[in-house]
Amino acid sequence: MDRIKMFYSNLDTKPRILINHFSRYLGFYVEDIAENTRESDVESLIDVYIVSDAYVKQSGQSLDIKNKEKTIMIYMDGWISNEQEKIRYILYDGLSDEEFLKQLWQSMSDILSARLNVSRRLIGNLAVANQTIPLFIKMYVNNDILQMAVFSRCTPAHRDMFRMAARNYINFIREIEELSSHFLEDKLIKYMELLALYEIDMICIVNSYQIYKLPEVVQEKCEELLREYADNEELHIIRADISLHLNGVWKQAGNEFLDIRLKECAYACLQRGNIQRNFVRDRDAALYEYESAVEKKRDYFIAWFQMGECAKEQMEYRKAVKAYSKVVEILKERRRNHVLAPQEIKYHFKAALEIANIYEVVFQDLVLARKYAKLSQIVRKETGSPGYFRAVWDDETALKMFFPVIKNKLNEELDAYVKQTGLEEKVYYGHRGNQN
Repeated sequence: MDRIKMFYSNLDTKPRILINHFSRYLGFYVEDIAENTRESDVESLIDVYIVSDAYVKQSGQSLDIKNKEKTIMIYMDGWISNEQEKIRYILYDGLSDEEFLKQLWQSMSDILSARLNVSRRLIGNLAVANQTIPLFIKMYVNNDILQMAVFSRCTPAHRDMFRMAARNYINFIREIEELSSHFLEDKLIKYMELLALYEIDMICIVNSYQIYKLPEVVQEKCEELLREYADNEELHIIRADISLHLNGVWKQAGNEFLDIRLKECAYACLQRGNIQRNFVRDRDAALYEYESAVEKKRDYFIAWFQMGECAKEQMEYRKAVKAYSKVVEILKERRRNHVLAPQEIKYHFKAALEIANIYEVVFQDLVLARKYAKLSQIVRKETGSPGYFRAVWDDETALKMFFPVIKNKLNEELDAYVKQTGLEEKVYYGHRGNQN
């Protein structure tokens, strides 16, 4: 399996999401291990530890490193170890994204060179990879691909933001194609193009624009690679995502997310749960999948929220409150540090409102109802905090151009949720009788 295990604190925003997204472009599946998450039994190729003030506070002064030969330490906040001569490490503070990714790749390459006999992988010839990946890193950083993916793919973006994302991705894809023309037999470059095509199509769909590349073309590129790299987890995830999100064939996607290679994949569990809940209408099966997802990734707030929704629909209100409360708990420190992502604000806000509504209407506990209603208002104020934007996109021009429109778009989505659910009338304006 082409798997990286990453140990981190969820307060360390930029290195965590940068490593995750970049590694995906190298064909690696990243297993996120934060706080109380149980590490899977699946063997990893590489283990990455992001050591920061937050991580040390979370995990203590000592680390349980199982295999130093395949470990990379990412030191932040001035941390360093007496073991640095024995373990590969990167001093993250002050590095540009390009320099950090080049050092990360060099450490990965050193580890892979000693493990060439492990399995067939997309990174085949390391001599070629050591030529192509530094070039890819420059293209990835110069086109702001991480930022485009984060701010344009997960939620509808402002028109100007979408146009920039589309322009950057199209240029990125052309540069990958140009790179491929010089390394015709390199399958990793073909995979990079596949993932970029899938991501730009998802950006187009989320933003209600015509897709860039026909889904059947993207799917065929994926199937071609899968025929040669059947054990690659990321290829199986992309194939299932294409079926679900680009082609809209949920039955096929459900079967693909059931592939044995995705047995330990929290994202696959989440998507199977969504399919069971939204299409099959089997809430018991959906709950089982959501529970499997959070067992594999304890800070998976999206899965916890969906578990709450499912339990609420079954009128299991205490179970719903427990699940919604996990969303609040997971995101609490990120809220206090003003680094909530737009998606995190949405789920945090919704979870607080849902808890308030249940306490008010079902349990008739107005004290707790008011507490969580107030919390939802506190969370909503985080739409005005640029902390996450600055962490991910350290560009003052971009901040001035795009943060205000992202803020406005997010507030529109929260307004729409309140209107759709009718929770605002119950929580903010009272209901039967006098609450004072």
